[in-house]
Amino acid sequence: MKAFNAAAQPRHLKYPRYEGGFFVTVFHPDAEGQAQRMKEKGVYVVPQKGALRVALCSVAAKDVLRLVDALAMG
Repeated sequence: MKAFNAAAQPRHLKYPRYEGGFFVTVFHPDAEGQAQRMKEKGVYVVPQKGALRVALCSVAAKDVLRLVDALAMG
C-alpha cells in the first residue's frame, strides 16, 4: 500500500484513495489502449470504462515501481 501510493502520487496517477486491499482502480481516458500497451511490456491489468483495474495483491513489493511506471506511460 505505502509503496504504491509513494510511487503513484509523484506520477500524478488518478485513483481513489487507496488504503489497502486486493485491487486499486486507476482512472485513464484510454483504458483499452493503455491496457494493450502495458500488456506488450508484460504488465497485465483489466481495462474498464475509463479506468484500469490493478490487482496489487499479485504484485511483489519490488515490482511496484515497474507497475506504476507502466501505468504512467503514454
